[in-house]
Amino acid sequence: DMLRGLDMYVPYLEGRAGGEFVRSFKKPSFMGSFWFGSYSNSFGGRKASTNRYFPWYCLSRGFNSAWFFNSYGRPKGGGEYGIAADFRPYESWRTATKECNEIKKGIDKLILNSKRLDDGVAVYYSASSVHAQTFYGIPVKHADMYESIHQSLLDLDLNYRMISYEQVANGELKKGNFKVLIMPLILAMSPEECQAVKSFVADGGAVIADSPPGICYNSGHAYKPQQSTDL
Repeated sequence: DMLRGLDMYVPYLEGRAGGEFVRSFKKPSFMGSFWFGSYSNSFGGRKASTNRYFPWYCLSRGFNSAWFFNSYGRPKGGGEYGIAADFRPYESWRTATKECNEIKKGIDKLILNSKRLDDGVAVYYSASSVHAQTFYGIPVKHADMYESIHQSLLDLDLNYRMISYEQVANGELKKGNFKVLIMPLILAMSPEECQAVKSFVADGGAVIADSPPGICYNSGHAYKPQQSTDL
């Protein structure tokens, strides 16, 4: 929901799945990427290999910029800077700028304007279900769950897209040419979402759910009878 209103967003790469959320839901005019750079204790630290790799990783995920943290810092800080007090660029900065300059020779436009291969896999995201899990006391770390799905699909060499509960209700399952819908703890569903998923299955789509989906409305009130029993 937040990404629909943002023109720019630069998170930390706490997990690979977070980037897929941004890639799937960002606006066409969106500017964003991940923070990287001269961190002393994370993200590969100041290694040249990390700063050589990271701008290319951001580009490969569909991002149109690279954000280095940071160009200049306090002598007594954590050491996260790329330029010394006498304006000498450290190796991390030199390496990152070299790779960014290489990318800007034209391969950025080639990749960003190309159509991403799509294997027809959709991963359902529902903010209502996140709240329902809390309401019903289900002890699941939501971010870790999506991270596990991301890694599993990566191991299978499958590209996927995140799809929101609003998109499902508005018919995106049919418009997006999806073959498989993964539903991780999608407890809360509107009647429109339930009908869209049923239609998807009736048309030959496959649904993978780790628990009975749609046990309650988006408000959290339980369905009686449960809407997904005939899936």
